[in-house]
Amino acid sequence: MFLTIYYKTVIPSVLYGIAVWDSCANYLMKDLELIHRRAARLIHKLSRDIEDEKVLINANWMPLKCFYCSPILNITYRAFFI
Repeated sequence: MFLTIYYKTVIPSVLYGIAVWDSCANYLMKDLELIHRRAARLIHKLSRDIEDEKVLINANWMPLKCFYCSPILNITYRAFFI
């Protein structure tokens, strides 16, 4: 249930504003990634002993940067090749 709520409400809200946050400063994106990792830890009930870098791997989640870059790359590809 929490996973559904997270991916249907939080992620779209973050992606909507990510263009503004990403262009401001790199530390803001790092802060968002930290929150994303904490959500993964909480939703998947992962141990606090797991290193931050490995939390997303254990939860089988992508970093927020991937959510942001993937649509841009897809649009660019379609603009050039389709």
